[in-house]
Amino acid sequence: MGFDVILIMLVIAIVIFLIAFLILRKKQPTKNHFKNPILWITTVVSTPLIYIGLIFLWITIATYYPQRDFNQDKWIKDKETRYEYADDLVDNKKLIGQTKAQILELLGEPDYETETTITYYIGFSSRHFIRIDPDWLKVELKNGKAINAWIFNS
Repeated sequence: MGFDVILIMLVIAIVIFLIAFLILRKKQPTKNHFKNPILWITTVVSTPLIYIGLIFLWITIATYYPQRDFNQDKWIKDKETRYEYADDLVDNKKLIGQTKAQILELLGEPDYETETTITYYIGFSSRHFIRIDPDWLKVELKNGKAINAWIFNS
C-alpha cells in the first residue's frame, strides 16, 4: 500500500470516527464513548468499504462518456468524438444490411478499407479508463453488404 492510500484511509477513518462519536454522544451525553466497541468497530469496518466505494465511484465517473443518437454532420465534422455516435450505429444495427456505397454515403471515406471490411477511426473514448489507444468502428462486408459492425480498441 502506498502512502497516499494510507493517508486517504486515515482521513476517511477520522471522519467516520468523529461522526460516529457525535452520534453516540448525542444519544448518551454522559457516557465515555472512547471505550465503546461500537465506535471502533464502525470505524474499522466502514473505512475500507468507503474507500473501495470511492474508487468505484471515481472509475465510473472517469469512464463516463455520452452516448448519442447518430448524427451524420457531427460524425463527418469531428473524428475525435465519433465514439459518442458509434454505439448507436452498432447497438441498433443501423449499418447491417446496407451496401458499401450506402455506408460510404452515410459515414464518409473510411480510414482503412479492404474487400471485406471498412474501418473508421472514432477517437479516444473513455470506455477503456486509460485512453492510450484509439477506438475504431469496423464494418464487415459479405457480397457487398454489411453483415456485422463492432467497435474495437487498437
